[in-house]
Amino acid sequence: NFAENKDDLEEEVIEVDEEQLILEAKAIQSEEERLSSMDVKLYAIEHKLDFERNKLKFDRNQKKMEKFEENLSKLKEEKERFGKEKLMLTKTKSKHEMDTEALKLYRQ
Repeated sequence: NFAENKDDLEEEVIEVDEEQLILEAKAIQSEEERLSSMDVKLYAIEHKLDFERNKLKFDRNQKKMEKFEENLSKLKEEKERFGKEKLMLTKTKSKHEMDTEALKLYRQ
């Protein structure tokens, strides 16, 4: 009788061990699924960060381009203004030379 009870106990222990292994396997599987889900979320976050980084670079480049165009516009205006001033100076110089020439002729 004792031997039969001993066998029953061993079977129960083995069953408990099997159940424990099944529970542990399920817990490990659940943890793996959770980690896999976290990997997917991390992947999505990394791509969002890359997107935001690229957007920021684009925005910075856009602002640099706008600033460049603004400066270019100012330089064009300045060039135009200097061109007008040079033309006025050339006219003034020509008039001065003509006046000087006329004065020389008048004195003769």
